[in-house]
Amino acid sequence: ISRKDETTGSGTGMDLYVSRKRHLFGAYCRRALDALIFKKRKEYSFVTIHGLGAAILVACKVALWVEHHAKKHVIRKTITTSTVELLDEHTPKEALTDANNGESADGNPRLEYRLNSAIHIRLSVDKSCIAHQTSG
Repeated sequence: ISRKDETTGSGTGMDLYVSRKRHLFGAYCRRALDALIFKKRKEYSFVTIHGLGAAILVACKVALWVEHHAKKHVIRKTITTSTVELLDEHTPKEALTDANNGESADGNPRLEYRLNSAIHIRLSVDKSCIAHQTSG
């Protein structure tokens, strides 16, 4: 299985792919907040949080956490959903086994297509609201 890097530059934005792993939640939150507010690594004008399947709830929680901890900054959210087609490749050891010898029926990988829901939450700092807060 090959995976994308969790953060990849996409022009002026950062993509953050979340999973259900609980121990990474704090890292996701800090990475998104740092990219939007503190600009520690690079100047990003937006962060897009991507969640697939069971990680949709994690993506929503990360976005809400960032919004809550952004202090005086107003975070603008743009939320889109999609259905993604996935292809699972089961190697002969994972494929359906024959009861007689424990090997796959034909020895070839088995392909299985399935659909899964996804969410994409784009967070950006609303600079017009910052200007009003500082001038008022």
